[in-house]
Amino acid sequence: MAIVKEYKTAKGVTIRFNDAAYADKTEEEKQKLRENVNKVISQILTSPRR
Repeated sequence: MAIVKEYKTAKGVTIRFNDAAYADKTEEEKQKLRENVNKVISQILTSPRR
């Protein structure tokens, strides 16, 4: 399992993606994963800072 992408938000949250997340997935499943990731990132970026 290798990290293929890493993001650090302005709020200090680190988001890491590894190749296992996409292994043996169809294009449709990969697209659904990307959509879900984008929703989570959006929630992180718009949530009030604690």
